[in-house]
Amino acid sequence: MRTVSPDLTMCLASARIFSSVTARNPFSSLSVCCFILWAGRGKDDFFSPAYNAALKNKAEQGIIKPTMHVCMEGEQVFQGFPRETIPFFLELRFHNEKAFMDQNRERYIKEVREPFYEFILDLGQKMLLIDPDFEVRPHKCLSRINRDTRFTKDKSPYRDHLWLAFRRAGADKDGMPFYWFELSPENVSWGVGVWGENRNMMDKMRREMEARPLDYVNLLPCLSQADFVMGGQWWKKMKAPDSIPPDIRPLYVMRSLYFSKRETKMQWIYQKNLVNRVFKDFMAMAPVYRMLRGNAQE
Repeated sequence: MRTVSPDLTMCLASARIFSSVTARNPFSSLSVCCFILWAGRGKDDFFSPAYNAALKNKAEQGIIKPTMHVCMEGEQVFQGFPRETIPFFLELRFHNEKAFMDQNRERYIKEVREPFYEFILDLGQKMLLIDPDFEVRPHKCLSRINRDTRFTKDKSPYRDHLWLAFRRAGADKDGMPFYWFELSPENVSWGVGVWGENRNMMDKMRREMEARPLDYVNLLPCLSQADFVMGGQWWKKMKAPDSIPPDIRPLYVMRSLYFSKRETKMQWIYQKNLVNRVFKDFMAMAPVYRMLRGNAQE
């Protein structure tokens, strides 16, 4: 029976361990080093005073317990989304009213929110490898089921889908890049990008592309490794300078930007290894995330 609640999430998170490499772990110490270097991070990034200080801060908040600076999970909480999750979303879509939610709130908690919290608990511990400043508390990462209807003609009070986001704690939603995972009755998707348009970030990225085009060409294997595709809006009248390599000219003219998994299967959401599947893609895209983060920062 699923028993994760908002009050227990911090206790569960602090109880989980970043253990040293043992025979029980899925990676040997050698493969961990290769995994880190493959993602574009050398050992100095992990053993630097700044990185250790960030991990210590997370531990003091009760979010993680760092040991040997390598994220290794203990027993996984998430066992796959239950079969009832999608039917609940569909029922809510056709009975999108307060009376239905009041009668089925316990179902929502058990069949939707708690499985999402479990997923965030397990994935969040791993995401700190990519950025130790990520907010990983489940109730902070998961979107609300209630919709903000103040500025829309659609007054439906509830969403028939949910998403989660990993962004730096305290970061402005419109400013910093983030990773996301979204589940709806029709589709499951995940990726990395920036919310809406960020003109300052995109202008800075264009200047960086002109100054160091090869740095951006070198990001293309990340997309191939994770099977991600670029999305967003672009400037119809903007043209990339001739100095920009052809392979990255589409990136140069973007006005909003995100990268998402090219193809997903709904059957994956019921599997325990969804956590590792998503994290593998997120780790492969870590250099792209760092590029976005660097351009978003002043």
